[in-house]
Amino acid sequence: MEKRALEGLRVLDLGVIWAVPHCGMLLANMGAEVIKIEAIQRMDATRGSIAPDPSLGVLLGLPGGKPGKRPWNQSPYFHATNTSKLSLTLDLSRPRGTEIFKDLAKKSDVVLEGFAGGVMERMGLGYEVLKQVNPALVVVSAPGFGAGGPWSRYRCWGTIVWHVSAMSMLSGYPGEGPMQAGNTFPDPTAGCHIAGCVMAALLYRRRTGKGQFLDVAQVEPAIGFTGPYLMDYIMNGREPLRQGNRHPCHAPHGCYPCRGDDNWITIAVTSDEEWKALCTAMERPELAADERFADSLSRWKNQDELDGIVMEWTVLRDNREAMYTLQKAGVAAGAVLRVEQVHDNPQLKDRGFYEEVTHPDTGSHLYRNVGYRMSETPGHILRPPPPLGDHNEYVLGQILGICQEKIHALEKDQIIGKVPLPGADGN
Repeated sequence: MEKRALEGLRVLDLGVIWAVPHCGMLLANMGAEVIKIEAIQRMDATRGSIAPDPSLGVLLGLPGGKPGKRPWNQSPYFHATNTSKLSLTLDLSRPRGTEIFKDLAKKSDVVLEGFAGGVMERMGLGYEVLKQVNPALVVVSAPGFGAGGPWSRYRCWGTIVWHVSAMSMLSGYPGEGPMQAGNTFPDPTAGCHIAGCVMAALLYRRRTGKGQFLDVAQVEPAIGFTGPYLMDYIMNGREPLRQGNRHPCHAPHGCYPCRGDDNWITIAVTSDEEWKALCTAMERPELAADERFADSLSRWKNQDELDGIVMEWTVLRDNREAMYTLQKAGVAAGAVLRVEQVHDNPQLKDRGFYEEVTHPDTGSHLYRNVGYRMSETPGHILRPPPPLGDHNEYVLGQILGICQEKIHALEKDQIIGKVPLPGADGN
């Protein structure tokens, strides 16, 4: 039987939306037993709306556009961040719920949460409490702005992180306002950052036997994207200018239209040798000796003319055909792929990036794997994203030893359950 890198590790995942759940998914796909904890009173918002029309409020739509009997288990957004996890529902606003959580924390290694500062303390589950329950526990708090400081209690979403980290001030075209990318990629970046911190804390625990509290502000790893510009300001007092797809030093460097509707290719030339290779590939070798483009500074100063010349070549070609031609010539180039083209990408398929997973509410689909390869302990999707409360009996019965009669009583009292209550989506 294939071993998993994180076998034997138990993680309680209180994360919602994307950042913290992404961390939990990374750990789960590497073999950790990750228990996602929600409540039927308030489930993860990515499960979507359940009323009045389930098909309207579910993020990114439902498979086939129609809700099934349990639409809260069908959302693509939820499925994208929760593979390999178990699901426990638990009302942490009530004493019996927090009592069960503490019992579970005694038998766990890691707790993940991304609530605003003070939320865990108000539930009676702050680190000082959990440390008394289990001194070896690694507890991660990952709100937008961190567990301390004047902004610690502010609510935060990936959109806010994008802007507060100054990324939007770097994004856009000259003379135009700041722009946000089409997705909030600070979230999965923070999730990877948290996973690394967790592994470091577990190594510390292996040496000392002690757990610790990890205070991870999601905005801080996001500032890594602005690092060079931040240091330039610190050292030189210069504010960066928005440059669109251009580069501060290299040219040609941009996104160019190709044959067909909304097809594009990115090209990056970083040396005179690469420029000569591009000229040869475009069957315009004379451009390499053109004084307007003879060296990197000249090319950079004449980008408008240069981009027009490159565009004349790209617009007549399919973007992937152009990519193959330029890559063969030694020029860095990549077709701008649509989502369906990423899904059908032969490179990803060859590397086994996708795995087929069957879910009881959505059927069989391809899901992305962990995104890296380990020769001895490869990661895989161990189970589909969990239906709400699907592992209540396992967690409460087998892990905590609660008898079936008491589990039924918890369900009757709505401390646990498998069907969300009206308003559980937060709408």
